[in-house]
Amino acid sequence: MEKSVLEGLEYVGRRDSLFFLENEMNKRFGHRRTTIVETGTTRKPIDDELKGDGGSTLFFCEWLKSHPDGGVIHTVDIDEACLNNCREITKNYKRVCYHHQCSLDFLKGANFEIDVLYLDSYDSNPQTQKEASTHQIEEVVRGVPLLHFNSLILLDDVGVNFKGGKGDLSVPFLMGTGWKIINHSEASNQLLFSRS
Repeated sequence: MEKSVLEGLEYVGRRDSLFFLENEMNKRFGHRRTTIVETGTTRKPIDDELKGDGGSTLFFCEWLKSHPDGGVIHTVDIDEACLNNCREITKNYKRVCYHHQCSLDFLKGANFEIDVLYLDSYDSNPQTQKEASTHQIEEVVRGVPLLHFNSLILLDDVGVNFKGGKGDLSVPFLMGTGWKIINHSEASNQLLFSRS
C-alpha cells in the first residue's frame, strides 16, 4: 500500500475526509495528469490553528508532488491576504496556480476539465448560512459542466444531516442529478461525491 501524503502533514486537519479523498484520487488519477480546483484557499499559517482549518492546499500540493505524471492545483480566493498567506505556505511547490478572484467568476471563465473540485469558499455560520449555501450551489452549477464521469466533488461545511450548512442547496441538487455520496465525514463536516 502506498504511503499517505498525510503522514508528512501532521498539522493538516480534516484528516479522515482527506484520507478517503486521497485513496479515491490514487485509484482514479494516480497515473495521469490531474487537475484540481479548490475554492477557498489555505488561509492560516502552519501552526496548531491550521488543524481545525483544514490545510487542503498543502494536501493537494503534496499529492501532486508524489505523482510524477503531473497535474496542477488552481486555488481561488477573493481575499488577497488569505491568498498571499497560501503563497507563502506553498512556496516550495511548483504545481500550484493562485487566482485572486471570486470563485464564481473563476469557474465561469474556466475552459479546462476538472478532476477534483473542492468547494470551501464563503464561511458559513448562522448569520451567513443562507448566503453561503447560495454561493455553493452557484459554484456547483458552474463547476459541474467542467467535470467528467470520474471526477470528484468535495463539499465542505455541509451541516448536520446536510442541513444548516453550505450544503443546503447543493447536496439535494447533486443527488438529484446523478451524483452519489461516496463518503460522509461527520467529523470533518464534508461530503465527497462521484458519478461513477
